[in-house]
Amino acid sequence: MSLIEKLANGSSCRQKIIIAAIDKNNLIGAGDALPWHIPEEYQQFLDFIAGNTVIWGRITWTLFSKIPPSKNNLVLSYEQLYLPGAQVVTSIAEAFRIAETFSQDIFIAGGASVYRQTLHLVDKLYLSVIHGEYSGDVYFPVFDPADWIVETHTAFERYDFLIYKAKSSV
Repeated sequence: MSLIEKLANGSSCRQKIIIAAIDKNNLIGAGDALPWHIPEEYQQFLDFIAGNTVIWGRITWTLFSKIPPSKNNLVLSYEQLYLPGAQVVTSIAEAFRIAETFSQDIFIAGGASVYRQTLHLVDKLYLSVIHGEYSGDVYFPVFDPADWIVETHTAFERYDFLIYKAKSSV
């Protein structure tokens, strides 16, 4: 049974989940790109969001060359845009209001501004901690580990995958 199947079997209610890949210094981006290329971690990300609702920042959304496998894509932008495969929203509040009308888990897939705005609102963090230090200029917000419980820690060759549960949702 895959990690995704194990986690899905243990969850019956919709949750708000931040999903991100960070290095040991909380780096998440280099300009408009990822600082690393780890296909197995990227595939894990796609497997988690498949069939679920995802809230994206506009820049993060544009990193994809094709529409991701998520069922409902809500993209935050202050501009009125047409984005194939997505519904454009102008605020986190609007994104959550729409996302709550769907029956799937709600994943927040970044970028940095979206993570900062939602960190205190989510039930869980799904973090891939990439081994090593990379160069870049976009960072995941600092969070207090004392506010979270590590539910799962799985070590892979090039990264560790951790699931944190917010103590406020225990």
